[in-house]
Amino acid sequence: MPIHFLLIEPFTDITAHGVSLGEDGELFSYSALDLFYMLGFMEDFNELIEFIEYDRTEKAEIMIIGGKSNLFFTWKNAHYHIASGSIEYNSISVSYGSTDEYVYEYFTKELMNYPFNLQSKMFTNPYSWKVMEGEWGYSHVEHKGCLGFGGEVKKIGPSTFLFLAQNVEFFIEEDFSMNNHTALRTTNELNQRLFNRYGEILAGFPILNSKVLQVMFMPMHYAKKVDHSGFTMNRSKKYVYSDIYIDTDTIIIRYAVNQEDLMFAMMNAGDKSVESAYFLELLEPLREHNQSSFSELESVVIKDFSLKKEVGVFTIEQDYFYSDMAISVQSEAHNFVKARKEIARVCFSAGAEPGEYSGKSATRVIRRMQTSIVKVFEDQISQYSKKHLHNKVLNYYTTQLHGIIVNRKRYSSFNNLDPVVQEEFEQKTRNIREEFRRNLRTAQYLLESNLAIQHQDNNSECKKDEFENLLAFADWLVVLQDNADTCHFTDFDVLIQIDDEYKVDNIFSEIGVLQYEEILRRKYEQQDYPIKNDETDKEYLIQCASAFFIDTGIELGMLISLFEYLQLKVLDNPFVEEIYPNVFQAQPDKLISDFLTLFLELKHDDQKKAENALNFITLDCNKLKLLNGTIHDILPFWDREKRDNRFDVKPVVMQDGKCIFSPVVIKQLATYWKSGFLEWYIPFEINMENVKLVLTKWKKRYEDEMVQDIANAFLDKGFYPVFPELELASRFPQNEFPDNLGDYDVIAVDKSKKEIWLIESKVLQKVGSIYEDQMQQKSFFYQHKDDEKFQRRIDYIKNNLCKIIDALKLDALDYEVIPYMVTNKLFTSRYKKLDFSIISYHELMTRIK
Repeated sequence: MPIHFLLIEPFTDITAHGVSLGEDGELFSYSALDLFYMLGFMEDFNELIEFIEYDRTEKAEIMIIGGKSNLFFTWKNAHYHIASGSIEYNSISVSYGSTDEYVYEYFTKELMNYPFNLQSKMFTNPYSWKVMEGEWGYSHVEHKGCLGFGGEVKKIGPSTFLFLAQNVEFFIEEDFSMNNHTALRTTNELNQRLFNRYGEILAGFPILNSKVLQVMFMPMHYAKKVDHSGFTMNRSKKYVYSDIYIDTDTIIIRYAVNQEDLMFAMMNAGDKSVESAYFLELLEPLREHNQSSFSELESVVIKDFSLKKEVGVFTIEQDYFYSDMAISVQSEAHNFVKARKEIARVCFSAGAEPGEYSGKSATRVIRRMQTSIVKVFEDQISQYSKKHLHNKVLNYYTTQLHGIIVNRKRYSSFNNLDPVVQEEFEQKTRNIREEFRRNLRTAQYLLESNLAIQHQDNNSECKKDEFENLLAFADWLVVLQDNADTCHFTDFDVLIQIDDEYKVDNIFSEIGVLQYEEILRRKYEQQDYPIKNDETDKEYLIQCASAFFIDTGIELGMLISLFEYLQLKVLDNPFVEEIYPNVFQAQPDKLISDFLTLFLELKHDDQKKAENALNFITLDCNKLKLLNGTIHDILPFWDREKRDNRFDVKPVVMQDGKCIFSPVVIKQLATYWKSGFLEWYIPFEINMENVKLVLTKWKKRYEDEMVQDIANAFLDKGFYPVFPELELASRFPQNEFPDNLGDYDVIAVDKSKKEIWLIESKVLQKVGSIYEDQMQQKSFFYQHKDDEKFQRRIDYIKNNLCKIIDALKLDALDYEVIPYMVTNKLFTSRYKKLDFSIISYHELMTRIK
């Protein structure tokens, strides 16, 4: 690392003005005032070094009105790239006031919760703290000089400041386990919600006037070590043990949580009683100093016992291994800006003109530069060690995948929270999980790109900031690919914009965004139409297994057993080595030999079958860019049906004669295959002709049966009469109904409400790519025109209602017609306006309750 010498000018007059012209290669000269600003507002010393490097290498002539701090804040606000597009400036003019504006914004917004009006030694210097926006009105703070010390802060009264503090120095390795980490996160949320609810009452305590109330968490083992008063031995406490220290400017409540008992009680509680009891125990040390005020607080808290709880706890059974020590990585804004600048350079070189593009013209402009962009991306990847980068990406991939699995279960585990909290929880969980889903695709793109290319001989290990740059670049490439595909099929949803600096952006239509949010909400509340798991289904599953063997030469039972072995059981063996969090390696022969020891009775060809099964899920890195017999310049990431050689379906990678794999990914692959048969939607379809034939027959069974299931559901809910598969002309020949209407799948009558429900039943295939989704929309609405056929049947009944009522022998005449198209899965018309709603089978069941 180079050593930089800074020349400091002893200038500190904040009221003085000046102008300077910076040139490439000049000595680093900063005023003391500039340095004070930069040291006070830098994220860390790495950021300051990056700025010095920028200042040293920037070729443009820079005119600064004011000091170098103006340039620093301009650079910082631009996420480290003042020239963020392909155009490199010859001169840069930094206006006066950049520093003042940044400082003003920081103090009025970021430090809105800061205790400036208190005489607090801990918070006397706001520059000592890194302050970020938190949740529920709090700010999150981290001390710049004491790594690992920080927490959540908020004013809870005009002169009372709350600091929910944590110090990593109190922790040992066991405290970072998944269960302990989850319990700590839950306790932290509980504290924030409780202090929000009762903060104003607390602020009225005389002892807390003009004070900082620091509530300091301690792991139980640490609390016992520093307990000189015996507070951790208090048998009257059930959930939390605490004591109090009173200083001139701070009241410190130290506490340790009986995590197991608290989590269990919260999980089983039906109201706020556990939350409230915990809060009173936590603040019990205040009682002896403010008896009357505490009694008032206690009375209010006890009254809330019967309210719905605000924080929930649930348990999940995890049948796969996931490491608590997974490394956290997240790309920041400057990483995305850097990637966007690389894309802008290629955009300029490709001759793309600034403007807005839609439809196929947008697709063409992306395709024109896509190969060159990918080449830049792959050149960056080639600088690093393939094996090390694979391990790093795979760890990130497993973290995202685990997040997807857990948050799906988390979403469906709470339904008894306070209504406002419930809505907030559901929206937050949806957003978190969708972010994991997006990151997973980004990780797979980076992972496959790394394995598909040749690397330089003198490569190095990829550092954290370099890895975050690669992730941001991969994210942009996936987004551009997806949007190019979308634009190929429609002029709606998204536009591609190229600005005057050749920066590429995606502009989503307001209608498209609202539609997406509504579909997302419905998706998480959705339950697909279930198969019956009866003898007929079992027979179809047996047929699928036979067809699978014909198509692949793999015994399905052997494959499923191998999945179950690799996702957990294999890790008990000494020949399996964890080479990175959630990344394992093993000799394939030892792996197969140990797997076969689990068989109660070995057959002579079981070893060969097991080897074939392992080969079936082993990736061929040379074929990652292969599609339809052609090696492409870019990863054919858009295809699912014909691309069987991709990481999510072949997650075992051979390196140096060893299998590299992750149990989390194996678990997900097992889910893909198991649910794939039951949902008639296998992970890929190429060379699966026999399986597809069986699945088509299996799906046809439910196309017929869903109609009958809907009719029976109406009957069960008291509708009568109910007519399944009703053709008016043949059922009521004397009424002279037209014979070109086709069948009404279900007509159900609710006599009490005077409603006639018209149901069109559709069992649809799931889709797994933009291409499949667009083809389904095109086929359904524009080729087969299923919507128009149903609308014609609706219109006929509405226009001939009296005739229909007479044929159905109903008494009254003023019936309302309620039409629904009902599907086995969530489905909607994205581009064609309909006069009826499309709802899922599950949504129909909730509407006729």
